[in-house]
Amino acid sequence: MELQKIIANIAAIVQLVVLLGPGIQGQLLTSIPQPSNTYVQVYALPVGQGDCTIIQCPSSGDIIVFDCGSSGANRIPPSYVQTFLGNNINKVRYIFLTHANKDHYNYLYEITTWNNSSVTAVIVGGKKSDYSSANISNWLNNWNTLSKLYMVKNGMSCISGVTNCIITNVRTPTSTISTNFCNNQNIQFNILASNVGSTANQKSIVMKIVHSSWSLLLSGDMEGPAATTIAMALTTTLKSKVYKISHHGASSIANSAQWLGPIKPEQAFASSGYAYGNCRHPTCVTINRILALNTIIAATSHALYCGGNPNMNYPTFQRSIFETSPTSTTICFLTYSSAGSQPGSHCGTPPTLAASTGIIDDDMLYKDDSIDEDDCNIMSGVMEHGGALPMAAFSTLVVIMLLLSFTL
Repeated sequence: MELQKIIANIAAIVQLVVLLGPGIQGQLLTSIPQPSNTYVQVYALPVGQGDCTIIQCPSSGDIIVFDCGSSGANRIPPSYVQTFLGNNINKVRYIFLTHANKDHYNYLYEITTWNNSSVTAVIVGGKKSDYSSANISNWLNNWNTLSKLYMVKNGMSCISGVTNCIITNVRTPTSTISTNFCNNQNIQFNILASNVGSTANQKSIVMKIVHSSWSLLLSGDMEGPAATTIAMALTTTLKSKVYKISHHGASSIANSAQWLGPIKPEQAFASSGYAYGNCRHPTCVTINRILALNTIIAATSHALYCGGNPNMNYPTFQRSIFETSPTSTTICFLTYSSAGSQPGSHCGTPPTLAASTGIIDDDMLYKDDSIDEDDCNIMSGVMEHGGALPMAAFSTLVVIMLLLSFTL
Protein backbone atom coordinates (compact mmCIF):
# COMPACT_ATOMS: atom_id res chain seq x y z
CA MET A 1 0.00 0.00 0.00
CA GLU A 2 2.81 2.39 0.84
CA LEU A 3 4.40 1.75 -2.55
CA GLN A 4 1.08 2.49 -4.26
CA LYS A 5 0.82 5.78 -2.37
CA ILE A 6 4.35 6.74 -3.41
CA ILE A 7 3.61 5.94 -7.06
CA ALA A 8 0.37 7.93 -6.92
CA ASN A 9 2.24 10.81 -5.28
CA ILE A 10 4.87 10.80 -8.01
CA ALA A 11 2.22 10.76 -10.75
CA ALA A 12 0.40 13.70 -9.18
CA ILE A 13 3.61 15.72 -8.85
CA VAL A 14 4.69 15.04 -12.41
CA GLN A 15 1.25 16.01 -13.68
CA LEU A 16 1.50 19.28 -11.70
CA VAL A 17 4.85 20.04 -13.24
CA VAL A 18 3.41 19.37 -16.72
CA LEU A 19 0.67 21.91 -16.06
CA LEU A 20 3.17 24.46 -14.79
CA GLY A 21 5.78 23.72 -17.42
CA PRO A 22 6.75 25.92 -20.37
CA GLY A 23 4.12 26.59 -23.01
CA ILE A 24 4.26 25.06 -26.45
CA GLN A 25 6.34 27.19 -28.78
CA GLY A 26 5.43 27.82 -32.40
CA GLN A 27 2.42 26.78 -34.44
CA LEU A 28 1.41 23.86 -36.54
CA LEU A 29 2.61 23.91 -40.11
CA THR A 30 -0.30 24.45 -42.46
CA SER A 31 1.54 23.91 -45.73
CA ILE A 32 4.81 22.41 -46.86
CA PRO A 33 7.57 25.06 -46.96
CA GLN A 34 9.48 25.94 -50.09
CA PRO A 35 12.19 23.38 -50.90
CA SER A 36 15.77 24.04 -49.97
CA ASN A 37 18.14 24.71 -52.85
CA THR A 38 20.65 22.33 -51.30
CA TYR A 39 19.25 19.97 -48.70
CA VAL A 40 16.73 17.17 -48.39
CA GLN A 41 13.84 18.13 -46.11
CA VAL A 42 11.84 15.55 -44.14
CA TYR A 43 8.46 16.10 -42.48
CA ALA A 44 6.90 13.69 -39.97
CA LEU A 45 3.18 14.46 -39.97
CA PRO A 46 1.13 14.03 -36.76
CA VAL A 47 -1.46 11.59 -38.09
CA GLY A 48 -1.95 9.88 -34.73
CA GLN A 49 -1.48 6.12 -34.40
CA GLY A 50 0.02 5.77 -37.84
CA ASP A 51 2.78 7.00 -40.13
CA CYS A 52 3.14 9.69 -42.75
CA THR A 53 6.64 10.83 -43.71
CA ILE A 54 7.07 13.39 -46.49
CA ILE A 55 10.51 13.67 -48.12
CA GLN A 56 11.17 16.77 -50.21
CA CYS A 57 14.00 16.89 -52.74
CA PRO A 58 16.12 20.03 -53.02
CA SER A 59 15.60 22.56 -55.81
CA SER A 60 12.86 20.72 -57.73
CA GLY A 61 10.75 20.14 -54.63
CA ASP A 62 9.88 16.64 -55.86
CA ILE A 63 8.18 14.64 -53.10
CA ILE A 64 8.51 11.04 -51.91
CA VAL A 65 5.71 9.85 -49.61
CA PHE A 66 6.88 7.11 -47.26
CA ASP A 67 3.71 5.59 -45.81
CA CYS A 68 0.63 7.65 -45.05
CA GLY A 69 -2.14 6.28 -42.87
CA SER A 70 -3.69 6.27 -39.43
CA SER A 71 -6.05 4.29 -37.23
CA GLY A 72 -8.39 5.24 -34.42
CA ALA A 73 -11.49 7.38 -34.16
CA ASN A 74 -9.69 10.59 -33.19
CA ARG A 75 -6.97 11.63 -35.59
CA ILE A 76 -5.99 14.28 -38.08
CA PRO A 77 -7.95 13.35 -41.21
CA PRO A 78 -6.35 12.91 -44.63
CA SER A 79 -7.81 16.24 -45.71
CA TYR A 80 -5.24 17.90 -43.43
CA VAL A 81 -2.45 16.05 -45.23
CA GLN A 82 -3.92 17.26 -48.51
CA THR A 83 -3.91 20.81 -47.21
CA PHE A 84 -0.31 20.45 -46.07
CA LEU A 85 0.79 19.32 -49.54
CA GLY A 86 -1.38 21.89 -51.33
CA ASN A 87 -0.33 22.50 -54.93
CA ASN A 88 2.76 20.40 -54.25
CA ILE A 89 0.56 17.31 -54.66
CA ASN A 90 1.57 17.67 -58.32
CA LYS A 91 5.17 17.05 -57.26
CA VAL A 92 4.56 13.68 -55.61
CA ARG A 93 6.77 11.34 -57.64
CA TYR A 94 7.10 8.17 -55.54
CA ILE A 95 4.82 6.56 -52.95
CA PHE A 96 6.07 3.84 -50.60
CA LEU A 97 3.83 1.46 -48.68
CA THR A 98 6.23 -0.25 -46.31
CA HIS A 99 3.86 -3.11 -45.48
CA ALA A 100 0.24 -4.23 -45.55
CA ASN A 101 -1.25 -2.51 -42.49
CA LYS A 102 -3.83 0.22 -42.94
CA ASP A 103 -2.29 2.64 -40.43
CA HIS A 104 0.53 2.97 -42.96
CA TYR A 105 -1.47 3.35 -46.15
CA ASN A 106 -5.13 4.25 -45.70
CA TYR A 107 -4.74 8.00 -46.36
CA LEU A 108 -3.19 7.45 -49.77
CA TYR A 109 -6.44 6.91 -51.64
CA GLU A 110 -7.72 10.37 -50.85
CA ILE A 111 -4.40 12.14 -51.29
CA THR A 112 -3.92 10.70 -54.76
CA THR A 113 -7.44 11.58 -55.90
CA TRP A 114 -6.13 15.11 -56.28
CA ASN A 115 -3.61 14.16 -58.91
CA ASN A 116 -2.04 10.85 -59.85
CA SER A 117 -0.54 11.75 -63.21
CA SER A 118 2.61 13.10 -61.56
CA VAL A 119 3.34 9.83 -59.72
CA THR A 120 6.11 7.77 -61.29
CA ALA A 121 5.75 4.70 -59.09
CA VAL A 122 3.92 3.17 -56.12
CA ILE A 123 6.31 0.78 -54.36
CA VAL A 124 5.04 -1.79 -51.85
CA GLY A 125 6.68 -4.00 -49.27
CA GLY A 126 5.58 -7.63 -49.42
CA LYS A 127 3.54 -8.82 -52.38
CA LYS A 128 0.55 -7.20 -54.02
CA SER A 129 -1.56 -10.12 -52.79
CA ASP A 130 -0.77 -9.16 -49.18
CA TYR A 131 -2.99 -6.09 -49.59
CA SER A 132 -6.19 -8.08 -49.58
CA SER A 133 -8.99 -5.71 -48.57
CA ALA A 134 -11.23 -4.50 -51.37
CA ASN A 135 -10.27 -0.83 -51.10
CA ILE A 136 -6.50 -1.15 -51.05
CA SER A 137 -6.59 -3.95 -53.62
CA ASN A 138 -8.68 -1.87 -56.04
CA TRP A 139 -6.43 1.14 -55.51
CA LEU A 140 -3.31 -0.91 -56.25
CA ASN A 141 -5.02 -2.49 -59.27
CA ASN A 142 -5.50 0.99 -60.72
CA TRP A 143 -1.80 1.71 -60.38
CA ASN A 144 -0.99 -1.69 -61.82
CA THR A 145 -3.17 -0.90 -64.85
CA LEU A 146 -1.05 2.21 -65.35
CA SER A 147 2.11 0.05 -65.06
CA LYS A 148 3.14 2.17 -62.07
CA LEU A 149 2.94 -0.50 -59.38
CA TYR A 150 6.23 -1.96 -58.13
CA MET A 151 7.44 -4.41 -55.47
CA VAL A 152 10.87 -4.90 -53.94
CA LYS A 153 12.57 -7.86 -55.68
CA ASN A 154 9.26 -9.30 -56.91
CA GLY A 155 8.11 -9.64 -53.30
CA MET A 156 10.97 -11.97 -52.39
CA SER A 157 13.29 -11.61 -49.42
CA CYS A 158 16.13 -9.14 -49.87
CA ILE A 159 18.91 -7.86 -47.60
CA SER A 160 21.45 -5.67 -49.32
CA GLY A 161 24.49 -4.09 -47.76
CA VAL A 162 26.34 -3.19 -50.97
CA THR A 163 23.80 -2.57 -53.74
CA ASN A 164 20.13 -1.69 -53.49
CA CYS A 165 17.43 -4.31 -53.36
CA ILE A 166 15.97 -3.98 -56.86
CA ILE A 167 12.50 -2.52 -57.44
CA THR A 168 10.53 -4.53 -59.99
CA ASN A 169 7.36 -3.76 -61.91
CA VAL A 170 4.39 -5.97 -60.94
CA ARG A 171 3.12 -6.36 -64.52
CA THR A 172 6.58 -6.71 -66.05
CA PRO A 173 8.91 -8.19 -63.38
CA THR A 174 11.96 -7.75 -65.62
CA SER A 175 11.36 -4.00 -65.66
CA THR A 176 13.04 -2.08 -62.81
CA ILE A 177 13.38 1.54 -61.74
CA SER A 178 16.33 3.49 -60.39
CA THR A 179 16.43 4.61 -56.76
CA ASN A 180 17.76 8.02 -57.83
CA PHE A 181 14.49 9.50 -56.63
CA CYS A 182 15.77 13.08 -56.35
CA ASN A 183 17.58 13.04 -59.72
CA ASN A 184 20.71 13.92 -57.81
CA GLN A 185 23.67 11.56 -57.47
CA ASN A 186 24.67 13.23 -54.22
CA ILE A 187 21.47 11.97 -52.55
CA GLN A 188 21.26 8.21 -52.16
CA PHE A 189 18.10 6.26 -51.45
CA ASN A 190 19.25 2.80 -50.37
CA ILE A 191 16.69 0.01 -50.13
CA LEU A 192 18.45 -2.10 -47.51
CA ALA A 193 15.86 -4.80 -46.92
CA SER A 194 12.31 -5.96 -47.50
CA ASN A 195 10.18 -9.13 -47.32
CA VAL A 196 12.60 -10.72 -44.84
CA GLY A 197 10.04 -12.33 -42.53
CA SER A 198 6.64 -13.97 -42.82
CA THR A 199 4.40 -11.34 -41.19
CA ALA A 200 3.32 -7.98 -42.64
CA ASN A 201 5.53 -6.07 -40.20
CA GLN A 202 8.59 -8.17 -40.93
CA LYS A 203 8.12 -7.59 -44.66
CA SER A 204 8.53 -3.83 -44.09
CA ILE A 205 10.73 -1.89 -46.47
CA VAL A 206 13.89 -0.62 -44.75
CA MET A 207 15.26 2.45 -46.51
CA LYS A 208 18.24 4.67 -45.72
CA ILE A 209 18.63 8.16 -47.18
CA VAL A 210 22.18 9.51 -47.34
CA HIS A 211 23.25 13.05 -48.23
CA SER A 212 26.87 13.92 -47.52
CA SER A 213 27.49 12.91 -43.88
CA TRP A 214 23.77 13.05 -42.96
CA SER A 215 21.59 9.96 -43.02
CA LEU A 216 18.07 8.87 -42.08
CA LEU A 217 16.80 5.33 -41.50
CA LEU A 218 13.13 4.50 -42.16
CA SER A 219 11.89 0.99 -41.40
CA GLY A 220 8.09 0.88 -41.18
CA ASP A 221 7.10 -1.60 -38.47
CA MET A 222 10.20 -3.76 -38.70
CA GLU A 223 10.34 -6.14 -35.74
CA GLY A 224 11.11 -9.60 -34.40
CA PRO A 225 13.35 -12.22 -36.03
CA ALA A 226 13.50 -10.29 -39.32
CA ALA A 227 14.95 -7.25 -37.54
CA THR A 228 17.57 -9.42 -35.86
CA THR A 229 18.47 -11.08 -39.16
CA ILE A 230 18.86 -7.72 -40.90
CA ALA A 231 20.91 -6.27 -38.03
CA MET A 232 23.28 -9.23 -38.05
CA ALA A 233 23.76 -8.93 -41.83
CA LEU A 234 24.10 -5.14 -41.94
CA THR A 235 26.24 -4.40 -38.90
CA THR A 236 27.73 -1.25 -40.43
CA THR A 237 25.21 -0.27 -43.12
CA LEU A 238 22.35 0.44 -40.70
CA LYS A 239 24.26 3.19 -38.88
CA SER A 240 22.34 6.46 -39.33
CA LYS A 241 22.34 9.97 -37.89
CA VAL A 242 18.54 10.04 -37.61
CA TYR A 243 16.34 7.05 -36.82
CA LYS A 244 12.59 7.01 -37.31
CA ILE A 245 11.69 4.67 -34.48
CA SER A 246 10.21 1.45 -35.83
CA HIS A 247 6.62 0.43 -35.09
CA HIS A 248 5.77 3.84 -33.58
CA GLY A 249 8.08 3.09 -30.64
CA ALA A 250 6.73 -0.33 -29.69
CA SER A 251 9.05 -2.41 -27.56
CA SER A 252 7.88 -5.94 -26.77
CA ILE A 253 8.31 -7.06 -30.39
CA ALA A 254 10.22 -4.17 -31.95
CA ASN A 255 13.26 -1.95 -31.27
CA SER A 256 15.28 -4.67 -29.60
CA ALA A 257 18.82 -4.00 -28.43
CA GLN A 258 20.06 -6.20 -31.29
CA TRP A 259 18.26 -4.01 -33.84
CA LEU A 260 19.18 -0.65 -32.31
CA GLY A 261 22.84 -1.48 -31.69
CA PRO A 262 24.06 -1.14 -35.31
CA ILE A 263 21.96 2.00 -35.95
CA LYS A 264 23.60 4.15 -33.26
CA PRO A 265 21.42 7.20 -33.96
CA GLU A 266 22.24 10.73 -32.85
CA GLN A 267 18.60 11.80 -33.24
CA ALA A 268 15.38 9.80 -33.22
CA PHE A 269 11.68 10.43 -33.64
CA ALA A 270 8.46 8.46 -33.33
CA SER A 271 5.18 8.82 -35.12
CA SER A 272 3.23 8.26 -31.93
CA GLY A 273 -0.48 8.19 -31.24
CA TYR A 274 -0.76 9.08 -27.57
CA ALA A 275 -3.42 11.70 -28.22
CA TYR A 276 -5.33 9.44 -30.58
CA GLY A 277 -5.62 5.96 -29.14
CA ASN A 278 -4.70 3.44 -26.49
CA CYS A 279 -1.30 2.33 -27.73
CA ARG A 280 0.60 5.06 -25.85
CA HIS A 281 3.59 4.84 -28.15
CA PRO A 282 6.51 5.20 -27.85
CA THR A 283 6.99 3.02 -24.79
CA CYS A 284 9.36 4.02 -22.01
CA VAL A 285 11.21 0.75 -22.61
CA THR A 286 12.04 1.83 -26.17
CA ILE A 287 13.16 5.29 -25.06
CA ASN A 288 15.39 3.67 -22.43
CA ARG A 289 16.96 1.34 -24.98
CA ILE A 290 17.75 4.24 -27.30
CA LEU A 291 19.22 6.32 -24.49
CA ALA A 292 21.31 3.33 -23.39
CA LEU A 293 23.16 3.49 -26.72
CA ASN A 294 24.81 6.71 -25.46
CA THR A 295 24.72 8.14 -28.98
CA ILE A 296 21.72 10.51 -28.73
CA ILE A 297 22.84 14.14 -28.70
CA ALA A 298 21.52 16.97 -26.54
CA ALA A 299 18.57 19.02 -27.73
CA THR A 300 16.65 22.10 -26.67
CA SER A 301 14.03 21.44 -24.00
CA HIS A 302 10.81 19.86 -25.26
CA ALA A 303 7.97 17.67 -24.03
CA LEU A 304 8.22 13.90 -24.30
CA TYR A 305 5.66 11.26 -23.44
CA CYS A 306 6.31 7.53 -23.15
CA GLY A 307 3.91 4.74 -22.28
CA GLY A 308 3.95 1.20 -20.94
CA ASN A 309 4.68 0.72 -17.26
CA PRO A 310 4.82 3.42 -16.11
CA ASN A 311 3.30 6.07 -18.42
CA MET A 312 5.32 9.24 -17.95
CA ASN A 313 5.37 12.83 -19.17
CA TYR A 314 8.67 14.73 -19.32
CA PRO A 315 7.94 18.43 -19.88
CA THR A 316 11.61 19.41 -20.23
CA PHE A 317 13.26 16.49 -22.00
CA GLN A 318 16.68 17.53 -23.32
CA ARG A 319 17.81 14.69 -25.57
CA SER A 320 17.19 14.56 -29.30
CA ILE A 321 14.24 12.18 -29.23
CA PHE A 322 10.98 13.66 -30.47
CA GLU A 323 7.46 12.46 -31.20
CA THR A 324 4.45 13.72 -33.09
CA SER A 325 2.13 13.53 -30.04
CA PRO A 326 4.21 14.49 -27.00
CA THR A 327 1.23 15.08 -24.69
CA SER A 328 -2.47 14.26 -24.59
CA THR A 329 -3.38 17.69 -25.99
CA THR A 330 -0.44 18.53 -28.25
CA ILE A 331 0.62 17.45 -31.71
CA CYS A 332 3.81 18.36 -33.57
CA PHE A 333 5.01 18.45 -37.14
CA LEU A 334 8.63 17.32 -36.90
CA THR A 335 11.09 18.58 -39.49
CA TYR A 336 14.54 17.27 -40.34
CA SER A 337 17.08 18.49 -42.86
CA SER A 338 20.15 16.95 -44.41
CA ALA A 339 21.83 20.19 -43.40
CA GLY A 340 22.26 18.36 -40.11
CA SER A 341 20.79 21.10 -37.94
CA GLN A 342 18.66 20.41 -34.90
CA PRO A 343 15.19 19.13 -35.80
CA GLY A 344 12.34 21.61 -35.92
CA SER A 345 9.20 21.03 -33.89
CA HIS A 346 6.06 22.91 -34.89
CA CYS A 347 3.57 22.17 -32.13
CA GLY A 348 0.07 23.15 -31.18
CA THR A 349 -3.35 21.81 -30.28
CA PRO A 350 -5.01 19.40 -32.71
CA PRO A 351 -6.90 21.34 -35.37
CA THR A 352 -10.68 21.27 -35.42
CA LEU A 353 -11.64 20.06 -38.86
CA ALA A 354 -14.79 18.78 -40.48
CA ALA A 355 -14.74 15.06 -41.11
CA SER A 356 -13.35 14.15 -44.50
CA THR A 357 -15.91 13.08 -47.06
CA GLY A 358 -13.60 10.51 -48.63
CA ILE A 359 -14.16 6.78 -48.18
CA ILE A 360 -10.89 6.50 -46.33
CA ASP A 361 -12.18 8.16 -43.18
CA ASP A 362 -14.57 5.33 -42.32
CA ASP A 363 -12.75 2.67 -40.33
CA MET A 364 -15.70 0.32 -40.78
CA LEU A 365 -14.63 -0.12 -44.38
CA TYR A 366 -11.45 -1.83 -43.25
CA LYS A 367 -12.72 -4.67 -41.08
CA ASP A 368 -10.58 -7.15 -42.97
CA ASP A 369 -7.44 -5.06 -42.62
CA SER A 370 -5.10 -5.61 -39.69
CA ILE A 371 -4.52 -2.36 -37.80
CA ASP A 372 -1.57 -4.11 -36.22
CA GLU A 373 -1.82 -2.90 -32.66
CA ASP A 374 -0.30 -6.11 -31.34
CA ASP A 375 2.21 -4.17 -29.25
CA CYS A 376 -0.28 -1.76 -27.67
CA ASN A 377 0.55 -2.84 -24.15
CA ILE A 378 -2.08 -0.82 -22.33
CA MET A 379 -4.86 -1.80 -24.71
CA SER A 380 -3.99 -5.48 -24.47
CA GLY A 381 -3.48 -5.33 -20.71
CA VAL A 382 0.13 -6.47 -20.95
CA MET A 383 2.32 -4.49 -18.56
CA GLU A 384 5.95 -3.90 -19.44
CA HIS A 385 8.48 -3.73 -16.66
CA GLY A 386 11.61 -1.66 -16.39
CA GLY A 387 9.96 1.23 -18.18
CA ALA A 388 11.03 4.12 -15.96
CA LEU A 389 13.42 6.52 -17.61
CA PRO A 390 16.74 7.18 -15.88
CA MET A 391 16.73 10.05 -13.38
CA ALA A 392 18.79 12.12 -15.85
CA ALA A 393 15.71 12.39 -18.06
CA PHE A 394 13.88 14.50 -15.47
CA SER A 395 14.21 18.25 -15.22
CA THR A 396 15.93 19.58 -12.08
CA LEU A 397 12.59 20.78 -10.73
CA VAL A 398 11.00 17.38 -11.19
CA VAL A 399 13.94 15.65 -9.48
CA ILE A 400 13.72 17.96 -6.46
CA MET A 401 9.96 17.50 -6.14
CA LEU A 402 10.27 13.74 -6.48
CA LEU A 403 12.87 13.60 -3.76
CA LEU A 404 10.70 15.74 -1.52
CA SER A 405 7.78 13.40 -2.07
CA PHE A 406 9.68 10.54 -0.52
CA THR A 407 10.31 12.54 2.63
CA LEU A 408 6.68 13.51 3.21
